[in-house]
Amino acid sequence: MKSIGHFCFSICLFGALIDRVAEYKDTRDSIWYTIYYFLREMHQNMNIKLLGVNGVIPSNETIRNRGYVFSGPILAVTRKGDVPENAALLLRWLVNDAGQKLVEQAGFVSVR
Repeated sequence: MKSIGHFCFSICLFGALIDRVAEYKDTRDSIWYTIYYFLREMHQNMNIKLLGVNGVIPSNETIRNRGYVFSGPILAVTRKGDVPENAALLLRWLVNDAGQKLVEQAGFVSVR
């Protein structure tokens, strides 16, 4: 299991990488891939231009309605042996109004 320090170090390195990409001016056709959440929530850099796929620019709405094709689900996982009723309560809460509000406040894209 990785330590919190290692995780924080990785986040800092990824943020520095975004900054370097934003500064790179060797060619107008340069391209790089990153995670939408990381770029918009954890390490905002407005010098990075988001490109569309098939004319669809990534946004909360296009990710939510699956118009943007390069998106995927965030999974909620429980350990084997956890009380199934408690896991079911948590999963139901995550998709209700309060849970979806928290999802949005955390910077993720809600399912509705």
